[in-house]
Order: sequence, then structure tokens, then C-alpha cells
Amino acid sequence: RREAAAAQGRRHLISGYLLQPPLKAVNSNLRSPDASTRPQLNSQQGADTQLAEAMAQPRRGGWTTAAVLGLLVLLMGRALYVQNETAQRRDGFMNGDVPRTHSYKRHDASEHVNFFDQFMRSEAEARSLREREADQQRWNTPEAPPPIQQKPLQRPGRGSTPRDECAFMMQKHSVIPGANWGSLGPNGQRRWTKLRCDGLVGGSRVRAPPPRHINVPELETCPPSTQNQPLIALCCGTTTRGKQGWITPQRLDDLAVFHHLLPSFHRTVECGFRYVVVLGYDIGDRWWDLGGGAEQGRRWFQENIKSQLAAKNVQVELRYAVVDNKVKKPGPVFTGITREAFYEAKADYIYRVNDDTELATRWAKHFVEALSSMNNVGAVGPACQQGNRRILTHDFTHRTHMEI
Repeated sequence: RREAAAAQGRRHLISGYLLQPPLKAVNSNLRSPDASTRPQLNSQQGADTQLAEAMAQPRRGGWTTAAVLGLLVLLMGRALYVQNETAQRRDGFMNGDVPRTHSYKRHDASEHVNFFDQFMRSEAEARSLREREADQQRWNTPEAPPPIQQKPLQRPGRGSTPRDECAFMMQKHSVIPGANWGSLGPNGQRRWTKLRCDGLVGGSRVRAPPPRHINVPELETCPPSTQNQPLIALCCGTTTRGKQGWITPQRLDDLAVFHHLLPSFHRTVECGFRYVVVLGYDIGDRWWDLGGGAEQGRRWFQENIKSQLAAKNVQVELRYAVVDNKVKKPGPVFTGITREAFYEAKADYIYRVNDDTELATRWAKHFVEALSSMNNVGAVGPACQQGNRRILTHDFTHRTHMEI
């Protein structure tokens, strides 16, 4: 029976040789799983038997590949159908045409198409509700008068004043001074506060009061002194040059030195000292040098500071330091005002501040006593919570400092 089966397998192999490609050589040493339980054939018979078994096994892979390709074709066709359906419905929704009936049957598997239909129906209902509310409001309200033609807003340019910039921000962002910021952002709010726009465009300008948490008692009349009292020089630099060009103040109160520094200086002077205020500005300043600002400032100082303190036996005067500031930096101005205080005014103490500094408490005696404890060598200053806290932004020195 084995020989007959081997011969039959050989005949099958010979009959199928012309229809199939030649098989690779099979190792004659390979054995079937039950080779140990049956008698061994010779080498030629064993090879023929293995070839017959290999040819008898069906070839796999052809139907599987065809099935996978067919499935991919079906999925691509379905995807194209769904995409076309969604595009048509989206175009109809954008044009305002909401489909209500369909002449074709939609498959239940297209869940996203059903969701899109629900979305369009809800949008149509909401739009119709808004239209009814608009019609009802239109019937109940009278016709509004035609809008007034307003001039287009123009951003303030060179030569503009802080009031012009405040008016521009108020009109553009609908700011209500002292009540509502409107659409003004954080940077604009800081700019508004820095320019003190509430006083410029919000009605009458109110002089800046002292800090609320500190009550500075009014200075009593100082006793007349026959001795030569120490002279303190309050020095600061000022300018009307801004980032967008020169500033032309409409009144002196628009400048920080007349709005912050000098009024607070008037409130915090002490008896037992003489004072000199040294203001420094650049040569060619449009307002201080070329616009007559120095003379206006002198008259204001005479009326609001000097005459009132003279009634209380406090001597104070105003001096100017005109600086050739070619680099347009604060450094040359600071050097100019301290030199004016030391060489020209013969000041015993020099207090260097900024034009927007607001003095909160009385300071003269505290600084003088602190310097005297150090043999008038070194620098002292106030505790300022703004700016760089690691350094003395406002320094008070003795004339020994300049001599050294």
C-alpha cells in the first residue's frame, strides 16, 4: 500500500508539474511527525512522499487578499458617500436653506449626519426665535434718530498735551472718569493713572492730597531765629520731553513737579532750617527754556510756597540749573543740580529726589540726626515702597560728601 501511495503521489506530481512552478528541493532527512512509529522508507521513497504531501496541501492567501481588498473598497465608497452628504448639508446650512424632507433613505449608521441635522434644526429654531424677538422689539420701540456724524478719532501726535491723550483714551474706550474703565486695558489704565486723567478730563482738577494713612499736622509759626540755620537743598530734574514728542502744558498743574513734589514739600517743612529748591532742565527745552516756563514756575513758587512759608518764619527760595544735556539722560541733570546746590547755593545738606516724588512725612530732622551720627559721611534716605527697594532712590547727603 505504501508503494502504491508513493507511486500515486509521483503521478500526481508529474501531472501537475506543467501547471505549477517547480518546487524547491526537499531535504531527504526530514521526517513526518509519526516517523518514529512506522518503518523507514528508503531515501528516494521518503522524498517522494514529502513532495506529495506538500502538493496535496491547499495554497492559502488568495481568498484572504481578495476579501481584504473588497472590504477596503466598500469602506472607501462609504467614506466618500458620507463626505459628500455632509458637504451638501453644510452648504445648504451656510446658504440659509434648512432641509426638512429628503427624497432618499438615509442609513442609520451615519450618526454624524444625524447630529448635523439636529444641530441645523436647533439653529433654525434659535434664529426664528431671535427674529421674532427683534420684530417685537422693533414694533414696541420708536425709530431711533439718525446717528450724528462724528469726526474720526486721531491719536495724539507730537506736541500733544496729557489732556489730549486722556481725551483720546476716554473717547475711544468709553471711559467714565472716576467711575468706569470702559474697554481700556491694563496698560491703558496704568497710563491713565500716571497722567492723572481723572483730573484732566473729569471736571475740576483737585490738588493731590497727602497719603490717607498719614496725617501731617499743619506747621505752626516758627520762632524767629537770629542764628544762621542749616541750609537744605531739595534738588530734582524736570523736562517736558515725552516719548511722543514735546509736551505743552495748558497749566502748571499738568506737570508733576507742581502737582506732586512742591505741594508735598510745602506740607512737610520743619522749623530750624532754611530751604532752597533747585530745579534742573535741559538747554532747548520747549517749555522750560524756550516757552517761558521757568518764569511761570518762579511766579507760581512765589505765590504758593515762598510767601506762605515766609508768614511762618521759614526761609525758602527757588533756583534753576540749566544743563547742556547732549546725551538726553538723567545723569547730567543730577550732576548739574547738585553742583548748583553745593557751589552756588552753598547748601549744607543736599536732598536729591524726583519731580514726581510726594513727601509723606516731615523728614529734615530725622535725616540730619542720622548723618550726624555718622560724622556727616555717607548717605541716608527715606523708606520708599515704589521702585527699586534695594537702593536709595532718594538720597540725603552732607556737603562733606561733595567735598570728598
